[in-house]
Amino acid sequence: MRLYAIDSWDNERFYVKTKGRVITSRQFVHNRGVKICGVGNWKEEFVVLDVTFGHTDRRLDLWFESSLNEHANNESWGFSDV
Repeated sequence: MRLYAIDSWDNERFYVKTKGRVITSRQFVHNRGVKICGVGNWKEEFVVLDVTFGHTDRRLDLWFESSLNEHANNESWGFSDV
């Protein structure tokens, strides 16, 4: 999965969870990466998250969450290639 951290992240985290359990997380700050989109002079960072975990159920629910605490026009995230 490719994860995009957009704009003013200040040591906040992105989480991938299943069954209420964190299977991976990543912390971001606004001064790494390059200016791609969003507002202001904040830099964007993207990373590839490659996660392996055991799973035997017929169904898999993944939850994508963050600890962002500001409006989406100031801090946001997106993903592709899940």
